[in-house]
Amino acid sequence: MRNLWLAVVMSLASFACTKSATNKDVPAEEPSAPSRAPTPPPPTLPAVEPAHAGSGSAANIDRRNDPAFALKEVNGKYIGRVADQCPWGNHPRTPQQVVPTIKDTDYKLVGDKLEIRLPYGGCPQWAGYTVVTGHGSPLPFYVCHEIQHDTCEMAGVKTWVFDISSQLEASKATAVEFAIPTGVF
Repeated sequence: MRNLWLAVVMSLASFACTKSATNKDVPAEEPSAPSRAPTPPPPTLPAVEPAHAGSGSAANIDRRNDPAFALKEVNGKYIGRVADQCPWGNHPRTPQQVVPTIKDTDYKLVGDKLEIRLPYGGCPQWAGYTVVTGHGSPLPFYVCHEIQHDTCEMAGVKTWVFDISSQLEASKATAVEFAIPTGVF
């Protein structure tokens, strides 16, 4: 009997709440929130294609004998590659192969060269960093990373230099900004 009485009281309470929510004295529209300033569009960058089936992992590619990836050093700085996409061809890629963040203090534009302080462990076998640029001013960029290029990588950093003169000229840009393309993280 007690459970029946509790069920009747709960039904009446539910009915009362429903009736009050449909009361015609309540305004039909709520006041709108204050309008915000429009947000600027995101920088235009080439997208990183999603991973797809392939015969091997990009991390297992040995580029030591590939002249395009030869490790070059000038004045204590490594020379990195600039490309229109991460250089893994038909092999699968993972988001970890795009450097997730670079502090504003870790990169600078010196003339038409982009200098970036990147992780370094002391035994790189080939140029494992590639910069991919977009279009616009400031020129957006992100960095692709093949972790196997430096198996000693620990807590060190090294300055890598990327020649982006043609990309700066094409976009009529005089500054750069780090940006991750849509869909990477």
